[in-house]
Amino acid sequence: MTIDSLSIEMGKKGLFYYPLYSVSKIDGQWIYFGWNEVHRTLDVVNLAELKYLRSISFQYEGPDGVGDVKGLNVINYDSIFFLSSQQLALVNSASHIVEKWGVNDKNEFSGFDNIKNVITTEESFNILYDRKRKKLFTKLHHPNYKWCDPNLAYYFESYVAELDLVKKEFRSLEIPYPSIYQEAHFGLRDVPSGMMGKNGELNFTFSISSNIYQYSTTEEKLTVLGGTSDFTDNMAKSLPIGDCSETPKSMKHNLLNVKYLHLMFDPYRKLYYRFHWGEVPENRADGRFSAYNDKPLYLSVFDFNMAKIGESEVDRKQGPVWSFVTEEGLYVIKARGKEDILGFNLYKFS
Repeated sequence: MTIDSLSIEMGKKGLFYYPLYSVSKIDGQWIYFGWNEVHRTLDVVNLAELKYLRSISFQYEGPDGVGDVKGLNVINYDSIFFLSSQQLALVNSASHIVEKWGVNDKNEFSGFDNIKNVITTEESFNILYDRKRKKLFTKLHHPNYKWCDPNLAYYFESYVAELDLVKKEFRSLEIPYPSIYQEAHFGLRDVPSGMMGKNGELNFTFSISSNIYQYSTTEEKLTVLGGTSDFTDNMAKSLPIGDCSETPKSMKHNLLNVKYLHLMFDPYRKLYYRFHWGEVPENRADGRFSAYNDKPLYLSVFDFNMAKIGESEVDRKQGPVWSFVTEEGLYVIKARGKEDILGFNLYKFS
């Protein structure tokens, strides 16, 4: 494994990182699309040339308005999916809506109950699109249940929505939260991370555990895989339900425990990658409280059959949540530098 440091000048209106982004191979070149919430633009970067290309502006309201953008998936320049609170829109590079579907209060999908469900996203769970089957997957929220409910009722529901864009049908997939969530509370640690796998399956991880979950969308079968770490705990400690609503205690619990991130498939080397943060003590050696910058960061590499072939500690001054794979290797957003420089660490594997 070798690591290259990459920098891209984004101009005065560019960002040093994009919480919401999509990467697509177009005409043989990998293109990075970052949603710039400040200027409501999609900032476009050629990764091979390390060059900012242009920014595409989008309206909030009106006939071509894309609303409060929460999800993004770019197929090509003229097939850009935006998910907002009230619609899913397919938009072209001229900023015109080609097709749109109402969601949530504006729902147009049969089988959807906007009282029981909300279609949404999380930082670790962007919208996922299956090109072959024309289906889109996103996170499912259940507003009828309280977050700090002692009965933990929320965690008996599925957390994945399937939207059939051709038939305009909604389906809640039979993917329950791991059983441990039905027995104990973990504060701010209940959000799943979702990614597409090698054969169109959905790969899920949860920050509290090293377990990896794979769901076959064709066989409708859920498989639990290993993924244990040799360096850290493989399970976070639970949080007393009485401390759930106290934000400082939930934040402290989140800081001190391990945190496992999403699983990424590398089709070019037939590998899987996953980062995770290690645990830290409450206090540093000098007596000061620990901070997130004190947490060690690890990278695990798995083979095609999900057997671990390597694990090592890596530079913690990078953003593993914002990572993706191309033929070149594994891209990870670098720590903040200049405001107008977008930086990556590029992990190359041989």
